[in-house]
Amino acid sequence: MEVATTNTISKSIDYEKVKNTAYTFLGKYTNGRLPVDLLHIINQIDNLHLMKYSSFAKKQKLPLKEVCDMLQSEDGALWYQPNTNSYILLYNDTILSRERIRFTIAHELGHYVLRHNELTDKTILSRYSLTTQEYNDFETEANFFAKHLLVPFPVLGNYVQFFHEMDTTFIQSVFNVSYSVASFVIKNLRTMQSIGLVKEGHYVEEQFTTYITTTQSTRICKSCSSKINRYSNYCHICSMKQYQGVTTLEAYLDNQEKEKGRMRYSKYMLNEDGYPTKCPRCENEELDNNAFCNVCGLYAQNICIGVWESNYDNWGNLIPIQSVLNDGCRKILAGNSRYCPDCGGKSTYFYQGLLKNWDIEKKEHDKFQTIGEVVSVYREK
Repeated sequence: MEVATTNTISKSIDYEKVKNTAYTFLGKYTNGRLPVDLLHIINQIDNLHLMKYSSFAKKQKLPLKEVCDMLQSEDGALWYQPNTNSYILLYNDTILSRERIRFTIAHELGHYVLRHNELTDKTILSRYSLTTQEYNDFETEANFFAKHLLVPFPVLGNYVQFFHEMDTTFIQSVFNVSYSVASFVIKNLRTMQSIGLVKEGHYVEEQFTTYITTTQSTRICKSCSSKINRYSNYCHICSMKQYQGVTTLEAYLDNQEKEKGRMRYSKYMLNEDGYPTKCPRCENEELDNNAFCNVCGLYAQNICIGVWESNYDNWGNLIPIQSVLNDGCRKILAGNSRYCPDCGGKSTYFYQGLLKNWDIEKKEHDKFQTIGEVVSVYREK
């Protein structure tokens, strides 16, 4: 992996270099989602292994207090093994604060990336094995690295530009950090804004563009709990009328909370023209973007056919799909769309019975989930 190449212990801290090192490291290993997935990062580094204090204590047959004493920290430590050029990143998993644990891991990653152990030839860094100056400098660098790894300012800047405001609650929630770290970020943002800067430039923000754009442009439908485009006129699953609403930090966080209960409805894989690779009804694979399946007669493209209260005429006869194809706006729809997000019209897939009513599918899903929870509780007993 790429690490800092300093060969001597600096007497002064180059904060700009530490910050950019954190951004470059994140850009190389991130999965592009927030909050920053530290486990995903560590799993990609061959000579770095993550271990809980409780696991270490069990392996060494020691009480947790002795582990803390041995590692000279109640939070975490980076154990360097020079013979194999490998590291063990240990953290105290008994600490109740998840945000504190995340910061500890990010802090130890700072020691690793900045090569503090190698620079001093120490297996474990502690105030007792280093000079006061060395220890203070290394801790300051690791803390600064951790803050910018967990809350990269080039990424945060996208939110600042979108909302035209920022607060500690938003930072704590989206980046999963403590109030202390969020306050540090806000303080630095105020300093940047005082000199006319809104965001920092670094290519690491490109790694998060898709995630940020998606979360900013989507929301959860209040009726069916599906994810929809925030600019849609109607929900494409349940046809509920939608309103763009206000764009605020609070509304965003509320939507992120609803995301946890999001319902994922059954979906057919379609190409950009709205056609499947095989017939959804009979699985005929020789469609070639033909309008109708030559085996079962299904209309293969999912498009809007307009608003239809019923699929049957006044005499109870099914209205042929051919009779309604030109009644809607003919917008090409997604493989799970029951309705058109623009005009609220029915989709051909819903009309032909390929997709269930959303409420039926949701009830089936909720029933299955409830049964699963009951079984889980029974097993625990």
